[in-house]
Amino acid sequence: MSAPISCKFWKLHGCKNSFVVVKAQAGIDWNAAAQRLCNVNSGVGADGLLVVSQTAVTTHFLVFMFNPDGSSMGMCGNGIRCVVRFIFLEQMLSASETDKQETLLTFDVNGRAIKTRSSLDGREVEVDMGEPALQDSPGGKNIISLPGFTCEFLSVSMGNPHCVIFDSSIDYEKATELGPQIEKLPLFPQRTNVEFVNINSDNTLSVNVWERGAGQTQACGTGACAVLVAAVIQKKSGRSNTVHLPGGKLSVRWDEKSNHVFLTGPAEEICFGEVDLY
Repeated sequence: MSAPISCKFWKLHGCKNSFVVVKAQAGIDWNAAAQRLCNVNSGVGADGLLVVSQTAVTTHFLVFMFNPDGSSMGMCGNGIRCVVRFIFLEQMLSASETDKQETLLTFDVNGRAIKTRSSLDGREVEVDMGEPALQDSPGGKNIISLPGFTCEFLSVSMGNPHCVIFDSSIDYEKATELGPQIEKLPLFPQRTNVEFVNINSDNTLSVNVWERGAGQTQACGTGACAVLVAAVIQKKSGRSNTVHLPGGKLSVRWDEKSNHVFLTGPAEEICFGEVDLY
């Protein structure tokens, strides 16, 4: 019988959106490892697995993101912030980098260059999420029709697909019911994340999130960005706003000049450990 393959990990969260974060190792089936590690009953338990690999450039990293079901996550704003904090915890930066007032790091996620700006300890991170992309449904009709529920939506990509629905009547429980149905509609051949949005009295945005491959989560960084973009397009918000999620709040800004969306929020460690992958 072969010896088990073990892996050291940090579990971190951004607004209670939690991730197991590890350094890359050769010969690991990370899709299977994600299912093992993210399982709340037989593993560590998390909303995703993030695998970090350092390149020859000390401030440039490759990041592979996996959902709890083993599928590719695409892009995750909360996850990237947790990776920044992980890099500080693992002391993966040179002394010259940590001596600066702020740290600038670049991440390659699915071929996209994601730039971050963080505090000295990586606990507060701004992520340049890049340009949003609007996606029309077949026939140009952005309408969802389910038994007992019909609504309009906006489809926004932030490196992963989002279906944004403005409806103040949908609470956390209703989002849990509708989310999995909408995620797998034929309208979304790659499945979709779903955001249910309410405009608050102070004009901030409150969101319940259903994430593809993960289910109901406490927060979603790309979702918060997609929500702001949709709100600006529908003239429901200015280009900068606070997005409230069940796990906390995120600051989102859609820069008019660059067309890039910037996400700012916390990253905090939960625990450190070592686990057998197989």
